[in-house]
Amino acid sequence: PDAMRKRFLHIRDKFILQGNKPNRENKPDLMYGIDYPHSYDNYFFSYDKIFPLKTIKYENYNLPCPNDEKSILTQTFGDYMSIPDECYPRHVNSETFDEKLLDNFIGDME
Repeated sequence: PDAMRKRFLHIRDKFILQGNKPNRENKPDLMYGIDYPHSYDNYFFSYDKIFPLKTIKYENYNLPCPNDEKSILTQTFGDYMSIPDECYPRHVNSETFDEKLLDNFIGDME
């Protein structure tokens, strides 16, 4: 356990903090873990955007979410309320496929 802790501290100090010591008087920022492969350009989130967590209701469930969930969603996904340009129907069942419905869907996007 001590060797693993020492290794993680080395990775933190050399690659994440790059030799800088954190100012413990400031609230810390949060970032994705170094073990999580992701392609986001911005890995850091302000502490105040995450905490204190709040609760939202989703399909009869009360779930924890970040304090400023809209800011987190925008920072992570950009315009998260719009349908992406590359959005198209998938897993179409040929027996129930409705071409007119598809035409209406595509027409709304143009």
